[in-house]
Amino acid sequence: MLDAILLGILQGLTEFLPISSSGHLVLGQALLGGAGHGEQGILFEVLLHLGTLLAVVVSFRQDVADLLTSCLPQGMTHQDVVVNRRSRRLLLAMVVASLPAAIVGLSLKDAIEQLFTRPETVALFLLGTALILFVGSRLRPGQRMAEDAGWGRSLLVGTAQAFAILPGISRSGSTIVAGIATGLRPVEAARFSFLISLPAVGGAALLEARELFTGDAVITMPAAWLLAGFLSSAIVGYLSLKWLLIAVRNRSLIWFSAYCATAGLAFLVYRALA
Repeated sequence: MLDAILLGILQGLTEFLPISSSGHLVLGQALLGGAGHGEQGILFEVLLHLGTLLAVVVSFRQDVADLLTSCLPQGMTHQDVVVNRRSRRLLLAMVVASLPAAIVGLSLKDAIEQLFTRPETVALFLLGTALILFVGSRLRPGQRMAEDAGWGRSLLVGTAQAFAILPGISRSGSTIVAGIATGLRPVEAARFSFLISLPAVGGAALLEARELFTGDAVITMPAAWLLAGFLSSAIVGYLSLKWLLIAVRNRSLIWFSAYCATAGLAFLVYRALA
């Protein structure tokens, strides 16, 4: 069970902090040599993703509620009408931003999965994340809200999210930097990044879960392990999300850049000397 908790913590930390959950989770699974590895861990990986998905829903519950109610008939008050209009603009922006990742994920799934078996490649992509975050720390922040992103800016942020399908490239880091680059306020760029993670992470979980119904995967992990992984990823994910919002507000992305550069270089040196 300790392995399940540790992997849940790893998923919760790296899913939202701009240091790449995919790269860290693969390395963590390889080091632990147990939970979440191979076909028997498909359900476990799905539950880890659902845990971090729950963290986003709880953190942005008002946004989620507004987005859901915006699809219903408008209320009678002026405030209801205004909120619905803003939520519908945000929903449209989220749909546009989700398209690139959906296209890339579905069309290049097999090719991308091959990269997860190449740790040196993951280390190089971590260096790419370090560069992205370094550039982001130097950008002049804009003043736009997420609802005002529009089609063009949403598509650019979505392209960054699609690029982050590569293991070692941080989804949150890439999309937040892209949002700032397109003129969003840093906190709004983070808000938009986390909201578009709902369909992105949910879709990835569904793709993984689909393998459970092929008849090839066997669920052998105890229910207590599955629950421990889910809860630890949800709780730590919630805390790390709040931490990142503070870091973005304080313009502190450079520290995450330094970490990614150190981790990537250290791994490459280790492999070269081994």
